[in-house]
Amino acid sequence: MYPAKKRSSTAPLSKEDLLDQLVPLHIDREHMQIEFDRIEQLVQNLRINYEEAKRNDFLERYRRLKELVKETNNSYRQLQEDQKAETRRGSMQKGGLLSACRSLAQTERELEIKKLYEGKSKSRLKQILDTMKGENDIMKNKLTSLTYYLEDMGKRYDSSKRHLPSQRYTEMKVLIKRLIREPEDTGNRRTIHRTNSF
Repeated sequence: MYPAKKRSSTAPLSKEDLLDQLVPLHIDREHMQIEFDRIEQLVQNLRINYEEAKRNDFLERYRRLKELVKETNNSYRQLQEDQKAETRRGSMQKGGLLSACRSLAQTERELEIKKLYEGKSKSRLKQILDTMKGENDIMKNKLTSLTYYLEDMGKRYDSSKRHLPSQRYTEMKVLIKRLIREPEDTGNRRTIHRTNSF
């Protein structure tokens, strides 16, 4: 994640200090948003296709559930490969003109974000900072859960091939329902990262 500036925990925070903390939090939020949207789209597609598959008879439903788990697993693996490729491209661009351009773009983005908050009072900035810390933590936890279920789905899909169709059908259904189920705090999964009250 984006590194925040270190400061003594006992010193009172000035408005500039709050802005310095808000900028990296905002950038972290943007990065997580990109990853979350990609994974959520994958899960949403699974949710829609699963509901459609439930209309079929058992044999067709069993076949379709196997396909859905396999397709979701393959799509998730492709997302991982794409992220690795982006990371490699970033590493290859270190040094020289490309690196300078990237640094300039990052600095410009930091200034843009800072301008979003500069006109707000110190008390409002403190409120925004506390809210954003909490929401970023929630998004991190949701991403952790989603990626765990997706990775576990791939492992269980491979191991389920040794089981009888009836048992495998139940496993496929459990894997899908576990991933697409709504959390207890209904709605937060898709709305917490959309909050734009700042």
